[in-house]
Amino acid sequence: MPDDSAPTGRILALSADDHWMQAGFPSELVARGQGRPTLSGWSFPSDAELDFYDETGHRLHPLLRSDLRLRGFIASDPAVPDEMADRIGRVLEWVTSRADDDDARARLRHLSELLDQGRLPALLSEVSAASTEPGETARGKHEGGWLYKLWRTIFG
Repeated sequence: MPDDSAPTGRILALSADDHWMQAGFPSELVARGQGRPTLSGWSFPSDAELDFYDETGHRLHPLLRSDLRLRGFIASDPAVPDEMADRIGRVLEWVTSRADDDDARARLRHLSELLDQGRLPALLSEVSAASTEPGETARGKHEGGWLYKLWRTIFG
């Protein structure tokens, strides 16, 4: 990954239809993508087209290796934080309209409040933690974050 233009903070992946998002550090998202030869089984439709942003609102372009595996991201100028915030807002509205429990709706409201306050890095941090895939816990159970579970309920 090029040193001078590669994002170092969290990045946001958004589905092109603004129905799904995931956030994480570039190395985390690259590792997740490399761990799956296809997108089937992820907590979003397997035919999703994705757009990427850094936490300051720069659009990111995927940098692919010759075998088409994701190597990293290149930031473009200028930053478009309002565009990114609008798209996050549409994702939150869409997901909230499909959430079937009060706890999930309350958590989504909290994310909307962070968005309204312009706290994009904090929002990406919370989305990252809430949308992690299942992992081994101290009790031996496989659990995902609350947003991951909500995506699984919506997308199956």
